[in-house]
Amino acid sequence: MADFPQSPDAIDAAWLSSVLGKPVSDFTIAPLGEGVGILGLVTRVTMTTPEGTKTLIAKFQSPV
Repeated sequence: MADFPQSPDAIDAAWLSSVLGKPVSDFTIAPLGEGVGILGLVTRVTMTTPEGTKTLIAKFQSPV
């Protein structure tokens, strides 16, 4: 399995396809929970797959 990206900017369709085991043709990343006391950087990843639109949450270390 590919290494986990260190920031949301490092996520790409090839990595998503690899870890999910299905092709991801398109995706968007949006912040989640900004300004509500969450430690770390939490994002929502919305993907287009052969089965339709799928969503997952990715959490990263808080930027310095």
